[in-house]
Amino acid sequence: MPRLSRTIILPRTSYFHPLRLGLKATLVANLLILGHVLLTTSANAPIPIHLIPLLPKALSTFSALIFLTLLWITFTLIENCDIHLKSCPKEAEKGMVFGKMWVEGASQIIVLAFWTDYWKEAQVIMESFSHHLAGEFILLPLTFFSIILSLILLNLHLITSIALFAKREGLASLNRELWCGKTGWWVGRVQLDRIVEYDVEQAGVEKA
Repeated sequence: MPRLSRTIILPRTSYFHPLRLGLKATLVANLLILGHVLLTTSANAPIPIHLIPLLPKALSTFSALIFLTLLWITFTLIENCDIHLKSCPKEAEKGMVFGKMWVEGASQIIVLAFWTDYWKEAQVIMESFSHHLAGEFILLPLTFFSIILSLILLNLHLITSIALFAKREGLASLNRELWCGKTGWWVGRVQLDRIVEYDVEQAGVEKA
């Protein structure tokens, strides 16, 4: 039986997109947990919330911040969920809004600035609920700081990736290739793998 051969071209492995998805999933989980704890605690508070100074405004601000952050990260995840499956990196970001590299980068910085700016509101909530919560109280500071950490890591990861890309490919490549790089194509090289099949019955396979 004649030997059949084919050449498979595989892109080199890139962990850029999977790592960002992991950080975004962590951010979503912390936002949901924080929102749940605030909701249940407010509903079961032994003292009416309006009797505690500054607490109603802090809760209103924080709930809006959680909602807007979830809205932003949800739209970003929806746009990026299948971005690594695009056959052509130049078309990967067509039709996107929140998934575009510069929009996502600017949004991350703005969201992080808001979360750090509203630290006083978070402190008011933690101090007000510290007497009403038992074991679940640890979830308030834990999820709050986890959200801050996730946003910091997302920004550092993006900035570091851009810097490494510019160092490896040169500054001139930023305008030409950077915005499509988030799909995992920043490596820019291919790996050849040749598979030779001898016989269908023997199912012999040789890789070179």
